[in-house]
Amino acid sequence: MPSPALHGTIQLQDRKILQGFGVPQMRRFIVGLTALSLAVSSCQFAVAGVSGKVMDRFERSGQVMQEMIGAPDKGIPKGMLDHARCVAVVPSLKKGGLGVGARFGHGFVTCRRGMTGSWGPVSSFKIAGGTFGFQIGLESVDVVLLFVNQRGVEKLLQDQFSLGGDASISAGPIGRTAEAGTDILLRSEIYSYARSRGLFAGVALDGARMYQDGDVNKDLYGREVKPQDILIAQKVGMPPGAAHLIGVLNKYSPRAPYVKK
Repeated sequence: MPSPALHGTIQLQDRKILQGFGVPQMRRFIVGLTALSLAVSSCQFAVAGVSGKVMDRFERSGQVMQEMIGAPDKGIPKGMLDHARCVAVVPSLKKGGLGVGARFGHGFVTCRRGMTGSWGPVSSFKIAGGTFGFQIGLESVDVVLLFVNQRGVEKLLQDQFSLGGDASISAGPIGRTAEAGTDILLRSEIYSYARSRGLFAGVALDGARMYQDGDVNKDLYGREVKPQDILIAQKVGMPPGAAHLIGVLNKYSPRAPYVKK
């Protein structure tokens, strides 16, 4: 702690500095300081507005991607990931209360920067509806969706769309047999992968709908943001919590050698 004499010297120096400001300079100083304070408060609000449930979903999404891509013999082929323009992950797609019937889940989607580069900011979405069935005995599955062409990407910018109706969807190939990148025939807009208890599972997603989750996006970015500005224009920064998921994708597929702009 400074001595009384030193403290007095500091106060005197502070007064001299402030006295050196003219009225216009002082006003500009106060306005600038206020703007900085508001900016910091806004950033703190954006982070504080993200619930623990959403942060847990981020972490789980990163784990799902790591495990589904990193499986040595039966994972998502790197060749398929290299073809993807956008990737969506639902870390827990659950059965509805009536058994066979409606399903629901929450997830995140990210698109490549410039459609061919590394992975950009994430947008939150919900998936629900349809009568797609699980294998017997499964209560929930982790789902990854690869969007491999422009038409599929455009659907992500809509408020909602149906899988299998508005955009064609097929079960993606798994394992080393699908690693021949340029030899893969991509006949659908979206390729799906589902896993439960560490094993890839057969889950038909036809009839389900994907919805933009504007409320979560507002919490992530501190304001209302359109999917176009998140996924394509990428006018926002990477939200808190997304580092794990994006890091996994950049590790396994930092570029898209087969995607044409």
